[in-house]
Amino acid sequence: MTISIKKIRPYAKILLLAAAIAAGVYVFFFLKYYFYPTLAGTETISLLQENMSIQVVDVDKFNDLVDKISQKTSTSSEPSSVNDPF
Repeated sequence: MTISIKKIRPYAKILLLAAAIAAGVYVFFFLKYYFYPTLAGTETISLLQENMSIQVVDVDKFNDLVDKISQKTSTSSEPSSVNDPF
């Protein structure tokens, strides 16, 4: 049994076809999971930046609010001792 080009040629064609299909599948999944989400994410970020209103934050008012919240939580009622009902 000798190996000739005529016997190898169909297998080589099948192997090249399988390699081309595998490369196409790889490119498809790369684009779907890595490339397109990046484009869509940057588009979403740019839309959010366009619609964002720019306001000046008054740091003193913010600090007053934080102080009021901390006072409310710190001056909550003392835990009363629990009486045994039995």
